[in-house]
Amino acid sequence: MENNSLDDELERLTRNPRAARGLKDGLERLARGENGPVFSEMAKDLLSGRIDLRSVAQSSAYGREFGAAYADFERWQENLSDEERQKTLRDVKSILDGDPPQK
Repeated sequence: MENNSLDDELERLTRNPRAARGLKDGLERLARGENGPVFSEMAKDLLSGRIDLRSVAQSSAYGREFGAAYADFERWQENLSDEERQKTLRDVKSILDGDPPQK
């Protein structure tokens, strides 16, 4: 599933090659079905070039699933302690800077 236009689009969107790679890795996990059939279909379509990110963002077909996933994320984030939140932010920054996260 090689889609160079998706790679270019992710690079433009993130302005960070590591972040773009992370997003693509996430799409590859979704394509394997890790978050259900709807996200799997969407990720496969993105990775194959059958659909682009703009079309996904404008699609009502994925709205319910994105809304539910975002609500789950918000609940997770709200339940983090200040220490956990700061560690998560440090870990993400380290990954984006090319360093392994600290334990």
